[in-house]
Amino acid sequence: MATKIQNGDTGLSVRTEINKLIPNPTRPTFNPSTITLTDKETYFSEYTQTGVITIAAPTNNFGVGASFLVLITTNASAINFPSGWAELDNDYATDSDNYILVAVFNGSQWTYSVRLWNGTFTDVTPPTLTSATVENATDTAIDLVFSEAVTLTNLGFSLSGITSAPTITSISGSGTTNITLNLSGAVVEADIPLISYDSSTGDCVYVSGNALASFTNTSVTNNVTDLVALTAPALSAPTVDSATQISVTITDNNTTPNEVNTLMQYKTQASSTWLDHGSAAQDATAYSYSALTAETAYDFRCIAQGDDVTTSDSSASNTVQGTTEAAIAQLTTPALNAVSMGVTTADLSWGNILNNVGYAVYYKLQSEPTTWSLFEITATDAMSSQITGLSVFTPYDFSVIAIADGVTFLDSDRSNIVQGTTLQATIPANPDGEWLMDGNALDTSVSGNDGTVVGAVLTTDNNGVADKAYSFDGVNDEITLGAKTYLFGTQPFTISFWIYINPDGANNPCALSFQTDMTTKPYVFLFIDVTAYNGMCFGDGGFLIFDSNNTVPDFENKWTHVCVTYGGGGAGTTSEFNLYLDGTLTTKGSAGPFSTYPNVNNFAKLSSTYLLDGKLSKIRVYSNYEANQTDVTAFYNE
Repeated sequence: MATKIQNGDTGLSVRTEINKLIPNPTRPTFNPSTITLTDKETYFSEYTQTGVITIAAPTNNFGVGASFLVLITTNASAINFPSGWAELDNDYATDSDNYILVAVFNGSQWTYSVRLWNGTFTDVTPPTLTSATVENATDTAIDLVFSEAVTLTNLGFSLSGITSAPTITSISGSGTTNITLNLSGAVVEADIPLISYDSSTGDCVYVSGNALASFTNTSVTNNVTDLVALTAPALSAPTVDSATQISVTITDNNTTPNEVNTLMQYKTQASSTWLDHGSAAQDATAYSYSALTAETAYDFRCIAQGDDVTTSDSSASNTVQGTTEAAIAQLTTPALNAVSMGVTTADLSWGNILNNVGYAVYYKLQSEPTTWSLFEITATDAMSSQITGLSVFTPYDFSVIAIADGVTFLDSDRSNIVQGTTLQATIPANPDGEWLMDGNALDTSVSGNDGTVVGAVLTTDNNGVADKAYSFDGVNDEITLGAKTYLFGTQPFTISFWIYINPDGANNPCALSFQTDMTTKPYVFLFIDVTAYNGMCFGDGGFLIFDSNNTVPDFENKWTHVCVTYGGGGAGTTSEFNLYLDGTLTTKGSAGPFSTYPNVNNFAKLSSTYLLDGKLSKIRVYSNYEANQTDVTAFYNE
């Protein structure tokens, strides 16, 4: 094909060139839209079909020198070439290449291009079997390796020299060089397997090259090592645990380390089919069959399982029998009544359930999806419970479960869920003194004991609100009060305030000082002795009423709420004093009598030694009233 057909050549010149090259070209068969190349001939076609023309890829492997020439006389809208054909810029290749010249007449002139088929047309050597192997781990399969990829099924293959005389049930890997013949039986160590292939009955379809040729009695490398069967374990008489569980004792009769585990099997005595229940460890001495049916007779056995490399499974152990107990009745589910909510409490009640040994009382935040907290397990036949320690103004869920003895009855299901929200804590009414520092030092209680500001300036409070607290410089700032007597001493009382101590301020900052009604020991004050106690003290400065420095954190550089309560009973009774810091009761320390100090009622200063370098806000005093935890919570949340 030395002559080129140029663009612009007429149909006559193209036909002339073709006739020169191919006097009697083969006419391919094709449907109205597809030209199919089916053998190693050179084609010529005058094709007049309009529309999309498809040239199908060759279905055979034609070898070296195959040429396909197609002349299409059409106004085709498109020509679809097989995948892998590449345009060669109208340049003929050498005779050893596989190419196709497509010439198209568009009504006035011919156009053409050369496309190259990208398949492999140089292999004319049939595939051969290079190895055949059977491995120890897969003794029911023969692995074949061929010199090139082959497409086939199990037809045409035959085996000999195998004791179990297996058949070839299927193959894996068709279309590749690695083919696996799957066998119906296993190859053993003593076998000398041989494999044959008859091409007349086989159906090998080559991928490249020629068809697979017949071969006879080719040796198969046998790498199988016969497995040693494990000794069967033994089971003892079972123990009936409950209506749903029976336990057995296992005696392992194997010393080899190649035992993997023990397969535990069971069946009802009415059935002939054994079921796998689970596996016990190789050295396990006991196993529990769970999730059984109540009042049912069972058979139990086990099998020692090998590693399938050096050991095989044992035979089944002896069979032992057992019958599960009768099902245990479940307690009736209790019905929870509507809950009564307090500030930090919830009062629950429910109807009694027979045969209970108590009730488990649960609560959780409504925002918590599933996790319940157990508050208590009540006494037998209790029908109420008060849950304490809840957060203020918070929505909760509540439920109860009737508890059984676990022998004659099972626990009930969870009761209905009731919901409730704790109440908002409120500040106790009728204080004897109330200085809110709301832009001034006025006493907003009925006492009207207004303060006089000396040097102190308004500042932000614990909530960051401006002009709601006073700031003191620790030098001479203070707020003085009138000479009012507050009933401290043998009567209950409460003092509540917020305090902020500046870092590196005065060593002994005094918070408050109040006159009492006692003539010989008339003073109560609170101060923080940084050098001596590094905490808060309540007392006279010489002999402490009690000292909480061992539990109080450093107050510097932060707001802290302080509340002191006294239950009465006479000065010096330690058990009657309580100190709350940030709403939490602290550990109480020592106690002692009051001492005599000058008549002063003021904030932030007791003397030139005890001054506050910091801030105060929301000071309240209650005579003859001891605040409880709910009151303290209200103070703290203000």
